[in-house]
Amino acid sequence: MAVAAPRVLLDTTAIIESGFGRSGAFAHLLRDAADQRVEVIVPELVVREAVFVYRRTLFNYREALEDLPSLARAAGHEWDLPQRSEVVQRLEAALRQRLTDAGITPAPAPAIEGDALVRRVLGRRKPTKQLAVGQDGRELKDQTEGFRDQLVWEHVRAAAEHGPVVFVSDNTSDFGVRKSRKDGRAELHPDLVEDLEDDRKSKRSTGEVELLLDVETFVRDYLHDEDATQDMERLLEAGARDAAADQLRLLVSRDGLGVDVFVPPVAVQGDVEEATLLDFFGPFDIELVDAYLESAEDEPREYGVTLRVRGGGTVDWLVTAPASWDLDVYAGLVEGDVGGGGFIQDVDTSPVEITAYGRYRPRGESWEELEAEPAEQTEDEAEARRRKHDQTWFEMEQELGLAPSDEEIDRYGGDGRPPRSGTFRQTRSPGPGRRAERRKRLR
Repeated sequence: MAVAAPRVLLDTTAIIESGFGRSGAFAHLLRDAADQRVEVIVPELVVREAVFVYRRTLFNYREALEDLPSLARAAGHEWDLPQRSEVVQRLEAALRQRLTDAGITPAPAPAIEGDALVRRVLGRRKPTKQLAVGQDGRELKDQTEGFRDQLVWEHVRAAAEHGPVVFVSDNTSDFGVRKSRKDGRAELHPDLVEDLEDDRKSKRSTGEVELLLDVETFVRDYLHDEDATQDMERLLEAGARDAAADQLRLLVSRDGLGVDVFVPPVAVQGDVEEATLLDFFGPFDIELVDAYLESAEDEPREYGVTLRVRGGGTVDWLVTAPASWDLDVYAGLVEGDVGGGGFIQDVDTSPVEITAYGRYRPRGESWEELEAEPAEQTEDEAEARRRKHDQTWFEMEQELGLAPSDEEIDRYGGDGRPPRSGTFRQTRSPGPGRRAERRKRLR
């Protein structure tokens, strides 16, 4: 008996965190969809919402987009940017065309009983959020009803009528259990598990739905090409690894690269508005994440490849509207009004990690269209800096008498470790398609 192809339904976060459909893992998914190795379901409302988020992101940076052409001309370069509306139209057209080329037609919303939907929303049943209350105990006004999320969940339940389905969404605030997030997977929220149990009892479906957090995990677990992976591992050892590192190093030094996760060397109370990788240097640790055969059988071999590259980096970072603590710690780096406002800008060397994807042609030993997602500080480095921040903050509170002294800790017990202050905010570098966006609640 033939094994049925896996079936996957994509939420909006799956599109956005895949670079709005341009990442290597997403290309792998589309290629296998075209080859009918996987059934991909993309609701029409997901496409529309992804375009909406892209438009909103551009709007948030409208002033920069308007100023860039004049700034470029001032430096002697002609650089004309299209109107934001035209950029949004291009994004939507390109996304829809990629789906069409893979044989994917965005699915219309399934039929749903209006009264049942109203009952779910008013009962604050997931994926609608629970009502929030203010300090006075009263419900806050103008709280979201989660209408689009409810429709996405109905898409999932309808898809499950035709067999097991994998639901890809990073929105565990509404669809999953946050604390269960691990290795690209999470548990569905108990309300949704109960819905699936009701579907089984009513014979609507077998209710087999699995929650994954991103397209990369789905490709890894369901579409992994063992032969292509082994071939690519061999090619990396034969020289493709060094060629990729050289190309990434050149890309960063030429254009710079946004940094999604960056923790400054000393605690800041304000938000890090921007972090940019200026230089990327070895020694490099290069891990093969994914590989698949891109070429047809009658063509010279070409592999679609995703790499994770770790190395050293020089990061330029900026804090606007620094707080009094920041002004004190970074007194020599503050520009503007030191009595309030101004900004802090500094350069820091740190271990970083880049996810890159492109095509590799063994015949010419060349990488084609190698692109890089925004860099991230390595997890170990970021955590070590957070702990340093907590220690620094705790010592400051001790000096102000807001925290117990070391003598009091020794006298009354305790492990001597400072509590997490919660004042440090992890930076997210702006920009459409960056992986920082995939971690925000969209709704």
